[in-house]
Amino acid sequence: MSYRLLCAGILASLIATPSLAQKSKDTLLLGTQDPFATIDAYIQPAVEVAQFGRVVFSRMAIYDEVNGTFLPELAKSWTRPDPSTIDFELRDDIVFHSGNVFTAEDVKYTIDYLLDPKVPLRFKNRYNWVKSAEILGPHKVRIAMHEPLAVDMFNLAYSFSFYDSALHKKLTEKSDYGRVSPSGTGPYKVISVDANAGVLVERFAPALKSFPHHRAAIGRIQSVPVPDRQTQIAKLLTGEVNVITNVTEDMASELSKQKNIAVTPVSSKRLMYITIDAAGRSNNKAFKDLRVRQAFIKAIPRDQIAKNFVAGYEIAEIPKSICFEKNVGCGATTTPPGYDLDGAKKLLAEAGYPNGIDMVFSVYEPFRHVAEAVVGEIRKAGFRATLDSMPLSVYTARRAKGELTVLLAAYPTFTQPNVENIFDVFFGAERDYSGDPSILAIAARGSVEPDIAKRTAIYTEALDRVNLQSYIYPMIEQPIVVAHSSDVRIAKSSHSVADVRIDDYIWK
Repeated sequence: MSYRLLCAGILASLIATPSLAQKSKDTLLLGTQDPFATIDAYIQPAVEVAQFGRVVFSRMAIYDEVNGTFLPELAKSWTRPDPSTIDFELRDDIVFHSGNVFTAEDVKYTIDYLLDPKVPLRFKNRYNWVKSAEILGPHKVRIAMHEPLAVDMFNLAYSFSFYDSALHKKLTEKSDYGRVSPSGTGPYKVISVDANAGVLVERFAPALKSFPHHRAAIGRIQSVPVPDRQTQIAKLLTGEVNVITNVTEDMASELSKQKNIAVTPVSSKRLMYITIDAAGRSNNKAFKDLRVRQAFIKAIPRDQIAKNFVAGYEIAEIPKSICFEKNVGCGATTTPPGYDLDGAKKLLAEAGYPNGIDMVFSVYEPFRHVAEAVVGEIRKAGFRATLDSMPLSVYTARRAKGELTVLLAAYPTFTQPNVENIFDVFFGAERDYSGDPSILAIAARGSVEPDIAKRTAIYTEALDRVNLQSYIYPMIEQPIVVAHSSDVRIAKSSHSVADVRIDDYIWK
C-alpha cells in the first residue's frame, strides 16, 4: 500500500484527540524503530539507545559543536600534568537518580569496568586507549593514557558516561544495569525499560539546576517500538505517537499535507555511504579491481537519487569524502568519481566484464528504498545486482564475518565528530573492507598530532586515498526528518549542530 493511500484511509476515520490527551498528561510518545532492552550504550551502541542515554547519563565534559569549545559537566575543571594525563576536579553537588552522590569512585569504577579484558564490548577500542583511572580525592580523579592522544577530550565527551557504582557492583550480570537499574545524573531518569513496551523517562529536576545547558521541557517521554514504517504512520496519524523520525521522501511528502502533522528536517551529519569489498573478503572477488569499483560508483547518479529518495535533501550536505565540513580534521582535496554511465560500462569491459557482472547489494533495512533506486541504475551499466535487505543486528554480524560485497548503510559521524573516529569506524578491525594498511597508518599519525591544522593535513592523505581507491562511496548526508503532531516543535540546540535529541522536543 502506498503512503498516500494509507494516509487517506486512516484520515477517513480519524478522531484527532489522543495527541491532545498526551499533551495534557505532559507525556510525549516517541515512535522508535529498533526495539531495545537497555539504554546502556556500552552494551548496545545503537542510535536510538543513545538518544535516551544522552539525557539519562552525563559526561565529564561536553563539546560545544557550535562554538568549538569544551563545557564542564560532571567536572568543574581539568589540568594536564603531562601530555598523557588529565586531572579532573569533579563537582561535589551531583547526585544520581538513585540518590547516591557522584564521586571519583564512580569514575574509577566505570573505567576499570570498561578496561576489564573479561568484559566484552562491541567497540572496546573506544575505551581502551585509557590506561588507568586513579582517585586523588573524593572529587578528584586522574585519567592516564597509554600514550598522548590528540582527541582524548573528545573521546571522553562523546563516549564516556558513568555508572552509579553502588548499584552496578551489586549486579551479578553487569549488562543488566541499563535494563534493571539505569541510574544516571542527567535531566531525565528512567522509570522503566522493556523491549516490547519501550522506555519511559521522567524529568529529574536536580539535574536541571546543576546543568543549565540541559533542558527537559516535557515531563515524561515514552518510546513506542514500531518497527514497521506503515504502522508508524498509522500511529502518528491517529495520535498514538507524537513523533516519528527518519521518515522517507514519499512519507514526508504525504504527511506534510495533513492538517495536524508537521514535517521538520534537521541536520544530522549522518553519512549515507556504500562500502565496497576491495579486500576480497566476500565470495565475490571482482571488486578487488579498482576499475570495477570505479565503474560501480560512476553508474550511480547520486544527485538524482538523493533528490528523489532522501528526505530532507534540500538541507543535506553532499560530502567530498567520508566526512563533513564540520567534522574536526576533515579536509579532503579530492572527490569520488562522478556519474558517467558510458564510462562505467567502459571500465567494466576493461576489467574483463564486457557482458556485466553478478553481485549481491546488501542494505541496512531502513535504506531499502534508496538501495532499490541504486540497483535500478547500476543494472544499466551491467551490474546484475540482487538486493539483500537486513536489520542492524544481521548486517553488523555478516559485515564482521566478511560476507558482504557491497553495503549501503549510514553512520552518524557526530557520534564523535573527529575524523580519527570515522577512520576507526570504517577501517577498524573486522569493519575494514579495504585491505589497505596505509589508511590506518596515516590515521594513527593524525591521532597523536595535537595541532589541528597539522592533524587535518595528515588526515587529508588518508581521505584522498579513500576517494582515489574507491573504497567507500560517500553518497550524501541523511538529514533527520521528523514527522510530528502539530502541537510539538523542535527547539534548536545551543551546542549541537547535528541530530535531534529527545530533550529538543517541546510542546507548543
